[in-house]
Amino acid sequence: MKKSLLLVSMFSASLTSTAFAANNALSEQALSTIKQLAAKPKLVQAVTKINTQRQADGRKVLSANKKQWKQEYVQKQGKLITAMTKSPLAKWLNAQVKQSDGKYLGALVLDRKGNNVAQTYLTKNYSQSKRIIWRKVSKAADATYVSRARTDKQSGQRVSTVSVPVWCR
Repeated sequence: MKKSLLLVSMFSASLTSTAFAANNALSEQALSTIKQLAAKPKLVQAVTKINTQRQADGRKVLSANKKQWKQEYVQKQGKLITAMTKSPLAKWLNAQVKQSDGKYLGALVLDRKGNNVAQTYLTKNYSQSKRIIWRKVSKAADATYVSRARTDKQSGQRVSTVSVPVWCR
């Protein structure tokens, strides 16, 4: 049976150098693991639920959420930030990061519009729809985005961001 992508949502993880092969390319095993995580029923069900809840949200709601996020980001706390970082899905993401033996530095899940759903680290903005991690993955059902390796400012580790779609029904 062929899968159909009804709603494109995204799972993104920052991978440390332990997930790379000797030639500095992302290992097939690391990419396969990311795709398996994005297909986990817990993740798919949570994102499908959020997509359904947010379906009717218009520009006013999005603008209000963006404004609230900016205000909360300054303090690194608030109702919206807590909803994204302490939800059951965020706790599950944190567990996946901890269980990765240092391969994952963090994880982020976005809705079908590119807005935050759950995350293990704070993003500067509520919406990631203009970032390349979203634009590259939201255009095709089989898309995968892998950034060039860079040094993470907080951890000092070499990392690369990998984004794959979440198949929502």
